[in-house]
Amino acid sequence: MEIIQQQIVEMQKEIKRLREELDHVKNWSGQGQFDRITCRTWSILDSNNKTRIVAGTTPEGRASIVWLDKNEKVRIYAGTLSDGTVMLPIKDEA
Repeated sequence: MEIIQQQIVEMQKEIKRLREELDHVKNWSGQGQFDRITCRTWSILDSNNKTRIVAGTTPEGRASIVWLDKNEKVRIYAGTLSDGTVMLPIKDEA
């Protein structure tokens, strides 16, 4: 019984921590200003939850940003390969 009580106390602490973190996010969201965001990949979705822009890097050293149309078809790709080669293909067919 004592082990269960300890687990309950730990879960209550974690719930409290998560609530504080959620309050922090709620208070912070909407400000929309960042000095820097660090990540390996990010995506931007439109109002229909369709992916429209993706940027990312790979462990091999490639980096790219891709723009997609409303049907999620690649239209523009800008990137560098791991050897430094630059690519900028544009697909203008629908």
